[in-house]
Amino acid sequence: MIPLNNLYEHFGCSSKEELYQKVAMDDESVRSLVDFIDFSKGQMNSNEKGIVSPQDFIEYVAKNKMPSKNEMISVFCSTKNEPLHLSRYSIHDQVDMKKVLKESLNAGGVSMFHLSNSSISNSNEAEITNYFKTFGIDVIDGFSYNEFSDTITSNREMIPYDLDKYASSFENVSEGDAEVTYDLRNGINAYQGFDEFTSFFANQEIVGCHMLKDNTKVKKSLKVGYQYDWQESFGVIACNSDGEVVSVNELFKGSPNASIVDKKVFTKELLSGEDVSKV
Repeated sequence: MIPLNNLYEHFGCSSKEELYQKVAMDDESVRSLVDFIDFSKGQMNSNEKGIVSPQDFIEYVAKNKMPSKNEMISVFCSTKNEPLHLSRYSIHDQVDMKKVLKESLNAGGVSMFHLSNSSISNSNEAEITNYFKTFGIDVIDGFSYNEFSDTITSNREMIPYDLDKYASSFENVSEGDAEVTYDLRNGINAYQGFDEFTSFFANQEIVGCHMLKDNTKVKKSLKVGYQYDWQESFGVIACNSDGEVVSVNELFKGSPNASIVDKKVFTKELLSGEDVSKV
């Protein structure tokens, strides 16, 4: 088995503390990581929204080239139906399917929408649905693209929508930019040690901040620290009587959309510091 690349080794560091110091000093050797962190912070004001209707899905997928025969497009979403990752793959390629499954789980997908060419049989579509369902990813709705009428139809609603109505706003997109996806990361999140470092980064950035005066910094730091976790986590930010953060600790980690919280462990954490006044 080939081991995953290690984040610390990649940047010539031996520990999370050493890597954090380089990031804090904006060292040129960690420029790609600093850029990644800045990008993550920028997502705080993202206008991405959840897919709540067939029209929302069509508006999102219309940015892409439509699936050809034996091809499918899947959009993997969060618990709020927010698009996390888009994949295009052949329904008869098992290696391709496995790659898509891995990508979707790494992106944190818990559900999906799919778009297939109308030439694909119902049995093939059901097979794809069952494949992802086996691994805990439910299909919310399936869509079919008809090349002759240039329409997309929801399997649930059964109303054909004219693609031109949705694709017109993307006429000026160049051919090289046509394949649009919400998965804009540069691969750093796949490195071994990434989760450990980002949670450490959040801790270092938040401790000492004032929860009200530095609220924006706290939120952005938490975003960097935990936005790419594929498991839901529960943590505690403890403050003193002045509202300054004295500790940030992750207590529980669970499934992609749930985390069990034990009140005894939570209370023990609160009582562990004499200066804890607010959480």
